[in-house]
Amino acid sequence: MALIHCLDEAGMFGEMWRTIQEMARSAGVIELAELSEIIRILGRAKMVTRHYLSSTKGHKFKPTANTYNSMILMLMQEGPHDKVHELYNDMCNEGNCFPDTVTYNALISALGKLGHDDSAIRLFDEMKDNGLHPTAKIYSTLLAIFFKLGKVEQA
Repeated sequence: MALIHCLDEAGMFGEMWRTIQEMARSAGVIELAELSEIIRILGRAKMVTRHYLSSTKGHKFKPTANTYNSMILMLMQEGPHDKVHELYNDMCNEGNCFPDTVTYNALISALGKLGHDDSAIRLFDEMKDNGLHPTAKIYSTLLAIFFKLGKVEQA
Protein backbone atom coordinates (compact mmCIF):
# COMPACT_ATOMS: atom_id res chain seq x y z
CA MET A 1 0.00 0.00 0.00
CA ALA A 2 2.90 2.36 0.72
CA LEU A 3 4.25 1.76 -2.80
CA ILE A 4 0.81 2.40 -4.30
CA HIS A 5 0.60 5.70 -2.41
CA CYS A 6 4.05 6.75 -3.63
CA LEU A 7 3.26 5.87 -7.24
CA ASP A 8 -0.02 7.78 -6.98
CA GLU A 9 1.71 10.87 -5.60
CA ALA A 10 4.35 10.65 -8.35
CA GLY A 11 1.62 10.41 -11.01
CA MET A 12 2.98 7.04 -12.20
CA PHE A 13 -0.48 5.61 -12.82
CA GLY A 14 0.55 2.83 -15.20
CA GLU A 15 3.04 1.46 -12.70
CA MET A 16 0.51 1.95 -9.90
CA TRP A 17 -2.07 -0.08 -11.84
CA ARG A 18 0.46 -2.88 -12.46
CA THR A 19 1.30 -2.92 -8.75
CA ILE A 20 -2.38 -3.15 -7.82
CA GLN A 21 -2.87 -6.02 -10.27
CA GLU A 22 0.14 -7.84 -8.82
CA MET A 23 -1.24 -7.28 -5.34
CA ALA A 24 -4.57 -8.79 -6.38
CA ARG A 25 -2.85 -11.81 -7.93
CA SER A 26 -0.42 -12.54 -5.12
CA ALA A 27 -2.18 -11.44 -1.93
CA GLY A 28 -3.80 -14.16 0.14
CA VAL A 29 -6.72 -11.94 1.05
CA ILE A 30 -7.15 -8.25 0.38
CA GLU A 31 -8.48 -6.59 3.51
CA LEU A 32 -11.52 -4.35 3.13
CA ALA A 33 -9.61 -1.35 4.46
CA GLU A 34 -6.95 -1.86 1.76
CA LEU A 35 -9.60 -2.31 -0.90
CA SER A 36 -11.40 0.88 0.13
CA GLU A 37 -8.12 2.78 -0.01
CA ILE A 38 -7.31 1.36 -3.46
CA ILE A 39 -10.77 2.35 -4.70
CA ARG A 40 -10.28 5.87 -3.34
CA ILE A 41 -6.85 6.19 -4.99
CA LEU A 42 -8.12 4.89 -8.33
CA GLY A 43 -11.10 7.21 -8.17
CA ARG A 44 -8.92 10.22 -7.52
CA ALA A 45 -6.71 9.16 -10.43
CA LYS A 46 -9.90 8.94 -12.55
CA MET A 47 -9.28 5.28 -13.32
CA VAL A 48 -12.39 3.12 -13.70
CA THR A 49 -12.40 0.80 -10.70
CA ARG A 50 -14.84 -1.67 -12.24
CA HIS A 51 -11.82 -3.14 -14.04
CA TYR A 52 -10.07 -3.56 -10.70
CA LEU A 53 -13.02 -5.52 -9.34
CA SER A 54 -13.15 -7.85 -12.34
CA SER A 55 -9.38 -8.38 -12.24
CA THR A 56 -9.68 -9.68 -8.67
CA LYS A 57 -12.40 -12.21 -9.42
CA GLY A 58 -11.14 -15.74 -9.15
CA HIS A 59 -8.89 -14.74 -6.26
CA LYS A 60 -9.67 -15.02 -2.56
CA PHE A 61 -11.20 -11.57 -2.66
CA LYS A 62 -14.99 -11.42 -2.25
CA PRO A 63 -16.52 -8.00 -2.86
CA THR A 64 -19.11 -6.88 -0.34
CA ALA A 65 -21.99 -4.45 -0.66
CA ASN A 66 -19.69 -1.82 0.89
CA THR A 67 -17.09 -2.53 -1.80
CA TYR A 68 -19.63 -2.04 -4.57
CA ASN A 69 -21.07 1.03 -2.84
CA SER A 70 -17.60 2.59 -2.60
CA MET A 71 -17.06 2.10 -6.32
CA ILE A 72 -20.56 3.33 -7.20
CA LEU A 73 -20.07 6.46 -5.08
CA MET A 74 -16.64 7.03 -6.64
CA LEU A 75 -18.15 6.79 -10.12
CA MET A 76 -20.87 9.23 -9.06
CA GLN A 77 -18.21 11.76 -8.07
CA GLU A 78 -15.65 11.16 -10.79
CA GLY A 79 -17.75 9.68 -13.62
CA PRO A 80 -18.48 8.13 -15.97
CA HIS A 81 -22.04 7.97 -14.64
CA ASP A 82 -23.16 5.43 -17.26
CA LYS A 83 -20.89 2.81 -15.63
CA VAL A 84 -22.88 2.98 -12.37
CA HIS A 85 -25.70 0.82 -13.74
CA GLU A 86 -23.21 -1.76 -15.07
CA LEU A 87 -21.66 -1.98 -11.64
CA TYR A 88 -25.11 -2.42 -10.09
CA ASN A 89 -25.78 -5.33 -12.45
CA ASP A 90 -22.46 -6.90 -11.44
CA MET A 91 -23.45 -6.50 -7.80
CA CYS A 92 -26.83 -8.19 -8.34
CA ASN A 93 -25.20 -11.06 -10.23
CA GLU A 94 -22.55 -11.58 -7.52
CA GLY A 95 -24.98 -13.57 -5.38
CA ASN A 96 -23.63 -12.60 -1.96
CA CYS A 97 -24.18 -8.84 -2.21
CA PHE A 98 -27.46 -7.03 -2.09
CA PRO A 99 -28.12 -3.36 -2.80
CA ASP A 100 -28.90 -1.14 0.19
CA THR A 101 -30.14 2.45 0.48
CA VAL A 102 -26.65 3.78 -0.31
CA THR A 103 -26.66 1.76 -3.54
CA TYR A 104 -30.16 2.85 -4.53
CA ASN A 105 -29.44 6.49 -3.71
CA ALA A 106 -26.40 6.54 -6.00
CA LEU A 107 -28.23 4.68 -8.77
CA ILE A 108 -31.34 6.83 -8.69
CA SER A 109 -29.19 9.96 -8.70
CA ALA A 110 -27.03 8.70 -11.58
CA LEU A 111 -30.04 7.70 -13.66
CA GLY A 112 -31.63 11.09 -13.02
CA LYS A 113 -28.46 12.88 -14.15
CA LEU A 114 -28.33 10.73 -17.28
CA GLY A 115 -31.98 11.51 -18.09
CA HIS A 116 -33.13 7.92 -17.53
CA ASP A 117 -36.02 9.08 -15.40
CA ASP A 118 -38.27 6.04 -15.87
CA SER A 119 -35.43 3.73 -14.80
CA ALA A 120 -34.83 5.85 -11.70
CA ILE A 121 -38.50 5.59 -10.76
CA ARG A 122 -38.46 1.81 -11.33
CA LEU A 123 -35.43 1.49 -9.03
CA PHE A 124 -37.29 3.47 -6.37
CA ASP A 125 -40.17 1.00 -6.60
CA GLU A 126 -37.72 -1.94 -6.54
CA MET A 127 -36.08 -0.54 -3.43
CA LYS A 128 -39.42 -0.36 -1.61
CA ASP A 129 -40.33 -3.87 -2.83
CA ASN A 130 -37.07 -5.11 -1.29
CA GLY A 131 -38.12 -3.71 2.08
CA LEU A 132 -35.74 -0.75 2.13
CA HIS A 133 -36.83 2.69 3.28
CA PRO A 134 -36.03 5.70 1.09
CA THR A 135 -33.88 8.46 2.54
CA ALA A 136 -34.63 12.18 2.32
CA LYS A 137 -32.00 12.43 -0.43
CA ILE A 138 -33.75 9.77 -2.51
CA TYR A 139 -37.08 11.57 -2.10
CA SER A 140 -35.45 14.88 -3.12
CA THR A 141 -34.00 13.27 -6.24
CA LEU A 142 -37.37 11.78 -7.17
CA LEU A 143 -39.17 15.08 -6.57
CA ALA A 144 -36.78 16.75 -9.00
CA ILE A 145 -37.37 13.99 -11.57
CA PHE A 146 -41.17 14.20 -11.27
CA PHE A 147 -41.16 18.00 -11.57
CA LYS A 148 -38.82 17.81 -14.56
CA LEU A 149 -41.29 15.41 -16.21
CA GLY A 150 -44.22 17.67 -15.34
CA LYS A 151 -45.73 15.01 -13.08
CA VAL A 152 -46.67 17.38 -10.26
CA GLU A 153 -49.35 15.09 -8.80
CA GLN A 154 -46.88 12.19 -8.49
CA ALA A 155 -44.34 14.52 -6.91
